[in-house]
Amino acid sequence: MKFELQTLDSYEDDDLVEELKRVSDLVNGRLTMSKFDEHSKVHSSTVRNRFNGWGNALEKAGLGDEVSPQARTITDKQIVALAKDIAQKLNTVFLTNKQFTQHTGIGQKTILNRFGSWKEVLKRAELETVALGRRYSDEECFENILNLWMHYGRQPNYAELKQPPSNVGAKAYIGRWGSWRKALRAFVENASNTDKANQETEVNKPSELKEEYEGTPKQAKSRSLSLGIRYKILVRDNFRCVICGRSPAINLGTILHIDHILAWSKGGSNDPSNLRVLCSDCNFGKGDNHEIA
Repeated sequence: MKFELQTLDSYEDDDLVEELKRVSDLVNGRLTMSKFDEHSKVHSSTVRNRFNGWGNALEKAGLGDEVSPQARTITDKQIVALAKDIAQKLNTVFLTNKQFTQHTGIGQKTILNRFGSWKEVLKRAELETVALGRRYSDEECFENILNLWMHYGRQPNYAELKQPPSNVGAKAYIGRWGSWRKALRAFVENASNTDKANQETEVNKPSELKEEYEGTPKQAKSRSLSLGIRYKILVRDNFRCVICGRSPAINLGTILHIDHILAWSKGGSNDPSNLRVLCSDCNFGKGDNHEIA
């Protein structure tokens, strides 16, 4: 039997880079955080935090082109479109460069070379370019709580308002509701009331339209999902990917999305029966197909 340490002897930058290269050779393909965690002697969160993002870490190890060849051929227009799409999937009006890199593997170096700054990408994508220094509406505060809940796979705590991916600072919640606990209670009540209002709207459809709504759910005018619906689906699926079972609360680095089972582009509805929780790896691997192979 061969005995081998399951941890690194050193956690210097060079040692982390060498571990990235070693695992990349093992998996012989696209090096995702989940694959890295499966084979590595150090968790991907350590690497991600050290190099300020997974994409930056891959570029540091010389793996950027290997794991994300699209960064060499993708157009500026496609990068802007990706930013819009990811912001929509995360239900945020302010997308960080770190979030973009985590989802695409396209690092900060590529963004700087193409656009000069991340702010320019946000401008072209018609997204918010400033996250702080303004007043937030109740809806924005609740959206931020939901995004944090999805990010951590559990109820977020007060300290986590001060770090990404939070887009709203602690002062906004204290000033609005008096305490973080009261803000959380207001969020849950709002999510529940929104979901209840949606249900009542369906029940009170005009009688001549009942038959239409009692059959296959009709596609709404917008693919956007209300906060109440998203929270309901997350709770129903236990904040876990329904395909691979991963949850941010257990598997660090896991990013959850609300996915249409029958793709919106193919006529899928926003009915809860057509919605599910997927992690980013399972969701982006699916495209607009009906099933994961």
